[in-house]
Amino acid sequence: MSTPFSIRALKRLEEVGVRAYKIASCDITNFPLLKAVAKTGKPIVLSTGISTMKEVHEAVDFINNQGNEDIVLLHCTITYPTPPEHSNLRAMQSLMKEFPELPIGLSDHTIGITVPLAAVALGARCIEKHYTTKKESEWSPDNWLAVDPRELKEMVDSFRTIEKAMGSPEKKPTLTEERAYKFARRSVVSAKQIKKGTTIIEEMLICKRPGTGISPKQYWDLIGMKAKQDIKEDVVLEWGMVE
Repeated sequence: MSTPFSIRALKRLEEVGVRAYKIASCDITNFPLLKAVAKTGKPIVLSTGISTMKEVHEAVDFINNQGNEDIVLLHCTITYPTPPEHSNLRAMQSLMKEFPELPIGLSDHTIGITVPLAAVALGARCIEKHYTTKKESEWSPDNWLAVDPRELKEMVDSFRTIEKAMGSPEKKPTLTEERAYKFARRSVVSAKQIKKGTTIIEEMLICKRPGTGISPKQYWDLIGMKAKQDIKEDVVLEWGMVE
């Protein structure tokens, strides 16, 4: 992937066989360049820094009208470096709502990896981050906000962990929780010895682990019932013990 800043540069990149193109934020309204890139038929990653939602729609529609729908949108703030409080990651979520058919990501210019990690947790499917092999080098003005090999590995490893942690939107016990369910939940337990035939009152009951007996949700259903047998103190109650 490479970023052409002119049609002449695009022609040169075509000659060397570039397989996808990045459009910089500064060129989102450069329709002659957008047309030339779209006509290659290759995937386009479109940065949206300093853009309004209207301008993003116009650019996407224009590219689509050239017969190219293979677009990834990147939310971006083109301040170098970008203070985290100016990253405005919720705007990335707005892009997701406006363009549900497109992959949405983040072109990040903050220092460190915290903001990209937050973006992935919010659903980003693509992250662009400056990279350097040597931060001490003075040849690049972007070097100090770039990640080095160690940080890159840490960032990608964290992405994979976040992806696993996202799980399912369905709220239910996980497999690991199911194994612990009976031990984590509570049951209604006898707080004292209860003689056969005794009418059960609240003072006789307590809720304790494990959750293998009558659920505390049914605590009040027991009040007024009678013990069918002698029940020792600290016994997990079951329905067969009462009537």
